[in-house]
Amino acid sequence: MKKLLLVAMLASLSACSTPNAKPSREWISVNCNGFSSWDKCNEKAKAYCPNGFDIGSKEESLIEQKRIMQFACKP
Repeated sequence: MKKLLLVAMLASLSACSTPNAKPSREWISVNCNGFSSWDKCNEKAKAYCPNGFDIGSKEESLIEQKRIMQFACKP
């Protein structure tokens, strides 16, 4: 049982160390609160990322008038 646990631990550690892994991208969150549309969030992302961006997530609450978009700049 101890050997099986040791093998499982070593396998999980080796999976984490990839020598050719690309660096992770920085994800940025912007708030577009109020009665604005998602266009406001997109404008903020475009201003921050001149080469374009990928959207990670969007959260919206119409009751609280809250919009939050998470994005990462394209390289």
